[in-house]
Order: sequence, then structure tokens, then C-alpha cells
Amino acid sequence: MKLLFKVVVVALVCLVANDSFGQYDRLKKSKLYSGYNSYGLIKVVVGGGVGMYFGDLCTNADCMSSPSWSLNFGMQFRLNDRFSLRADLNAYTIGNDKDQYEKRNLTFQSTNYELWAGADFDILPYAAFRGARAPLIPYIYAGIGVTYFDPKATYQGSTYRLRPCQTEGVAYAPVALILPFGGGVSYSIGDFTDISLELGYRITTTDYLDDVSTVYQDNNTFGDPVCAALADRSQELGYEPAAEGSQRGNPDKNDGYFLGAIKVEITLPNTRVGGASKKNKSSGAHLSKMSKKYRRKMMKRRR
Repeated sequence: MKLLFKVVVVALVCLVANDSFGQYDRLKKSKLYSGYNSYGLIKVVVGGGVGMYFGDLCTNADCMSSPSWSLNFGMQFRLNDRFSLRADLNAYTIGNDKDQYEKRNLTFQSTNYELWAGADFDILPYAAFRGARAPLIPYIYAGIGVTYFDPKATYQGSTYRLRPCQTEGVAYAPVALILPFGGGVSYSIGDFTDISLELGYRITTTDYLDDVSTVYQDNNTFGDPVCAALADRSQELGYEPAAEGSQRGNPDKNDGYFLGAIKVEITLPNTRVGGASKKNKSSGAHLSKMSKKYRRKMMKRRR
């Protein structure tokens, strides 16, 4: 897992560096776009969608719970016609109310947060049609970040945090590294506004998103009877207490989760360097929709 993270990070850095810096420098110095936010370089992104968990309590479609909600806030900085850097802050909920192993009878729900940074790669160039902005752009993304998680379970009508109970005798951290990746499609609905549909998965470095990973403990070792009950819930179905050391989860595979969202992307308009008048203020998002002939005439008048 650590090797995978290193490979992805190095690959991202190399790809962006190889294709970005030269193009961005030419972009900033070009006569056509000089002093303008030509590609819509900075975007503010807000959106919402769904979250879904994959882990020890569910590894197939038969046991999946209904998707829960997620909220997104992000920023994007366009480097060139293909690459954008991005940073995302997400709040999301995951859980599972149906254990794939009925006898085990474990459940959880959690409201979590993630912060990550990475890069987008547009499948079509941003200015794909003779300098005009492409109306529909599919893209892929990848990055690296962290997530905070806090699994809870409901027992006899009350909700309890599971991590303080150490249900498996493990004091695991509430923060884990994540490797987000996925794709989407962005649709232009105006000079400064896009709507995007995005789907992605998060590989994590923890197996405790659901508080389930290794083996059962001796119920007599728990100082709190509620924690003992939450550690072994098979007794609620009339089964004998699980034997100490018997399998409770699968420690060989970490948990992960899926996020899908619909987003609104707002380009922040910029003004021409040197204090242009309000009448002459514009943005590249606007200029990129003009014909080449008209843009040349416009730039000659402004010089």
C-alpha cells in the first residue's frame, strides 16, 4: 500500500510538470490572453451527492445499504489545456445496517470528513474546437489526502461511539491516508459556470472505518457492559458468545468508500493587468468562446 501511494504521487508530479509549466508560461505571456484569466484559471466548486462504504461488513451488492449523503467544497487551478490542480474538502456519511454474515450481526454508521489535493486530466482539450471552449469535457482525477472517521452503532435505542470501546482491543487512530481517484464529465452552461457529474473511489490505509478488522476479545475484559455488547452482537440473536480469538473481520484488506457528486463550478473572473476600465474587463472564459477573427480585432483595439 505504501509503495502504491509513492508510485501514484511520483507519477502525478511527473505528468503535471512535464506538460504544464511551459504551456502555462506561454499562456500568461501570450498577446491574446495577456493579463486575463484566460482558461478560467481559478474555480470555486460546491456540490453534493452520495457516499457508500465497502469493507468487512459488506463485500458484495447483496448487503449494501442505501447510499447516504455527501457535501463538497473545492478549488481548482487550471495549468493548461489539459491539466488542473485541485483541492477538495468533503463531508460524507457511510454505514451498513445489514451484516453480510447474519450471525455476526454487526452494524455501524459514521459521519466523516476528508481533505485531499490532486490533479484533473481533461480527455478533451479545454479549447478543443478552433480555440472555442469545449462544451462537454470528460476528465479523470487522482490525488492524496486524509480522512477523519468516527464509527458509531445503535444499541437498545441509543447511539454509541465504537472507537473508545476498543471492541477488538486495538486503539486505532481516527485519521487515515486516502488515495482518491475517479472521473467525471463537466458541462458548460455559461461563460463562468459549469455543471459536473463526478464518481470516485477512495483507497484507505485503515481497516477500521467500520470498527471491524481482526478477532473477538474476551467479553469479561471490557469494563463497560455496553462496550462488551457492542463487541459481540451475535448474542442479540440468541447465539452463544463468540470465542476469544475467533475471527471477527478480515485484517488482510483495508476498507474503502465511494463518493458520487453533482457539482457547480464557478470561474472567478479576472481583470486585465494595468487597471482596465470596467467596460473592458473580461475573462478568458468569455474570450475563449469568441471566433479567432473577432478576438484579433478586439485585441488590436485594446492595444
